Amino acid sequence: MSYVYNTSWTYEELKAALLRADFILRPIVIYVNPRDEEPFIKALGNLKDRVVIETCDIVEIGKAYAFNRDYIKSLDPFNFTEEV
Repeated sequence: MSYVYNTSWTYEELKAALLRADFILRPIVIYVNPRDEEPFIKALGNLKDRVVIETCDIVEIGKAYAFNRDYIKSLDPFNFTEEV
């Protein structure tokens, strides 16, 4: 196995590459109520490293909503400024 080191990356290029890798490794974002976060993480077990878990007060207790992160990013009418 060989490794290629690119030392000429700018900060922006490196940040974009890491963000893209994160999207590939963790393609799903799950929204849960803050009260359900801990039990939900425990229930996921080993899968918790393969998804992004976000808390949201408008999600009903006992429910969770899962979305593809690329889909959420494509919802441009809301002008999301923070990556999920």
